[in-house]
Parts: sequence; C-alpha cells; structure tokens
Amino acid sequence: MATGLLTAAYALHLAATTVWMGGLIFLSLLLPSQLARLSVEERQSLLDSAVRRFVPVAWLCLAVFVGTGLTQMAASPNYEGLLAVGNPWAAAILSKHIVIAGMVALLAYQTWILHPRFERHALGLEKLDPHTIAVLRHRDLLLLRISVVLAAVVLVLTAVARANA
Repeated sequence: MATGLLTAAYALHLAATTVWMGGLIFLSLLLPSQLARLSVEERQSLLDSAVRRFVPVAWLCLAVFVGTGLTQMAASPNYEGLLAVGNPWAAAILSKHIVIAGMVALLAYQTWILHPRFERHALGLEKLDPHTIAVLRHRDLLLLRISVVLAAVVLVLTAVARANA
C-alpha cells in the first residue's frame, strides 16, 4: 500500500479519535461541572445544545474510523482475515472492535431513542413528569461516562495491538 495513503489513514484515524474522545470527556466530565451554577432550565438547554452539535460530529468520526481502520488493517502484515485471531495483534484488534461496537450501540440509543424524547418533551409533543426527565437525564450522562471508559479501553487495546505489531 502507498505510504502516503497509509500515513493519511493514520493521521485521520488519530484526529477522529481525538475529536470523539475529547467531545465525550467534555460533555460528560467538564461541561456538567461548569454548568452547575446555572438554573436547571439553563443548564439543560446548554447541555442539550452541546450534545445536539456533537452527535453529528461523533457519527462523522465513526465513518472516518471505519474507512481509515479498514485501510490500516489491510496494510498490516498481522491481518489474517475476518475474525481470524491467530496472533496477539488480531486478538487485540478484534477486542477493540467489539468495544467500539458497544460504543456505537450507546451512541445509537442516545441519538435515536433518548435525545428525541427530550426534544419531543421540549416541543410539548410528549409529556414527561419531572422524575422521568431526571431519570432520563441521569441515564444520558451515565451513558456518556460509560462511553469515556470504553474509549479508554479502546486506547489500551490499540496500544496492545501496536506493541504486538
């Protein structure tokens, strides 16, 4: 494979990783503590706005991961085929992809189930009592924080794969 193409794939993969992880860390750990001094309505409005802006970026990062990851795997001499786990590199990469699938499932749930409920409630299309809203908000924050932990696991698995390349 051409060195330039592989270099571009690595660079884009790292950039997407940085954006995705940075966004998750910002939304789940940094922003909530900064918004704590605001009223509940202001806090939720700002948090909802930030999440709404980040979700398309997260999906774009996922598309970049797929394209650049396939390019990198095809170029690796350790790649023996789909689901072939004949070496430590392949085991780490397969484990990494399983964790990423979990992250994608969490993002899909937030994007297409959880966040639309918040939007329908805000528009008056779905009436939610304050307790239900609080439970859903807590679940959303918990899923973001789980995604941060899973992203850290992905980084560790990437390091394991690189060490065994």
